[in-house]
Amino acid sequence: LATALREAGIYTEIYMGNKNLGKQFAYADKKGIPLVAVLGPDEVAQGQVRLKRLADGHEEAVPINDVTSVVQRLLAQ
Repeated sequence: LATALREAGIYTEIYMGNKNLGKQFAYADKKGIPLVAVLGPDEVAQGQVRLKRLADGHEEAVPINDVTSVVQRLLAQ
């Protein structure tokens, strides 16, 4: 997933710290990262990635194959 986003020219960072989602979102917000992709066991089982735009809390689940185009759309809004 990270490789596909990077190949599309989208800055991508993988968070390797605390597994608590709230702390991960706080970390991203503090760094000014506008969009978070969540890919946990549930998402993998469903073949989806959960995307959350931090500025307004907009969240959606998208098929893994569509992530790059959806991320580009969300970042452009």
